[in-house]
Amino acid sequence: MSETDSKTNAAIKVNAEKLYREETYTDTEVCYFRQLIPIRPDGSQDPARKPIFMGMTHVVTEAGPVPVQAALEAKTLDEAILEFPEAAKKALDDLVTKAKEAQIQRSRSEPKPQPSRIVVP
Repeated sequence: MSETDSKTNAAIKVNAEKLYREETYTDTEVCYFRQLIPIRPDGSQDPARKPIFMGMTHVVTEAGPVPVQAALEAKTLDEAILEFPEAAKKALDDLVTKAKEAQIQRSRSEPKPQPSRIVVP
């Protein structure tokens, strides 16, 4: 093993106090949910920590599908289903705002075309 390989392997460390089991739910049409369930290193559920819910969907654009993901405050799947539409709208609005800001930055940093200095007699 090279020195670089051993340094790379040494940098990887699993935090056994932050383990989660992942479950996925979908309506097969519009969205899917990820539920991260806290577990202990032995695989048993950790009731001292709260589950995490994420809602995901895709928006179709001219450039192709764009993933939209939203962290949810829900404690149950029922709550996640109810919360997701508003959270997805907010996440999409944030994506649009960031895209517009990036477009403005690009237009400012691009060199402006100079008019031709060729004089035609």
